[in-house]
Amino acid sequence: MSVCPGCGSEAGGGKFCSHCGAPIQPASPVTPSVPPLPVVPAAVPHGKRTLLWVVIALLVLAAAATGAVLAVVLPDEETVKVTFENPGPDETITEASLKVNVKVQAAEKVNTVSIYVDDAIKESIESAPFEAEIPSGRAGLHELKAAAYDANGKLLAEDLVEYEKKGQKGTDLEEEKVEQYRFDATNWINEAGSLDSAIKTNAEAINSELSKGYVALAEVRQVYERASLLLDAVQKFEPPAGMLDIQSQFQPVAGYLKTRADALLSGGEAVNAGRSYTADFNRGAAAKSKFDAAWPVFLNACRAKGFNI
Repeated sequence: MSVCPGCGSEAGGGKFCSHCGAPIQPASPVTPSVPPLPVVPAAVPHGKRTLLWVVIALLVLAAAATGAVLAVVLPDEETVKVTFENPGPDETITEASLKVNVKVQAAEKVNTVSIYVDDAIKESIESAPFEAEIPSGRAGLHELKAAAYDANGKLLAEDLVEYEKKGQKGTDLEEEKVEQYRFDATNWINEAGSLDSAIKTNAEAINSELSKGYVALAEVRQVYERASLLLDAVQKFEPPAGMLDIQSQFQPVAGYLKTRADALLSGGEAVNAGRSYTADFNRGAAAKSKFDAAWPVFLNACRAKGFNI
């Protein structure tokens, strides 16, 4: 309803006021204020949204796969490899000794390289350079092997070559056999002397630890293995007639060392287990007395036969 601007009365719905006749101006329409609509991001259709997540998932998988592939194709740690540098394949040897040179790849993983002739161990080398001078053996064809082992005795790698041993011209066959035996036995005689010292040292260490009820045996086990190798090597010797007396003395000497090492190890194990150890140590003491009596006599006999010991 309009209000008359002249008299202030309700003017009715006409163009002039019904009370004073003044013209009535139509009122301006009032436009209600409408709050602005919030800005809403355009919705992604369901199908496209699913595709987006699929793409993201594929990218993540691709990144993970790339990392996995890189881990596979990266160079692995260097593997152990053993190769004879000397002698070469199918060489002919005339000397009583053979110089061996072994190349070892990834040597930091190797604890010992052992040299064998016809499957009989001749030398064990614990550090570079892996070189040794070993008996070349009797006339004929021989197989030479180098085997690399880790600290646990696991075989890591090996190499094989063959060589032929021929006698020197103008050399009597029996004399050649004597020289070969002298060379073979000298290395092991020196090892026997070294073992005697090692056994004494370990026996003294065990005696000093008995009151504790526990003794360290790692080195004792190594000594036992050395003594076993010595006895095995001596028993395989085939001495010529002129060396039969040396051989007859060498075998029991090596046997005494093996008995002493075995008694030391088994006695130490008995100590650690809380068992009686007297019988084992007494067995070793008896073998030591026999060794001490036989050893100087044996050395004198060897020197009389031309052994350089």
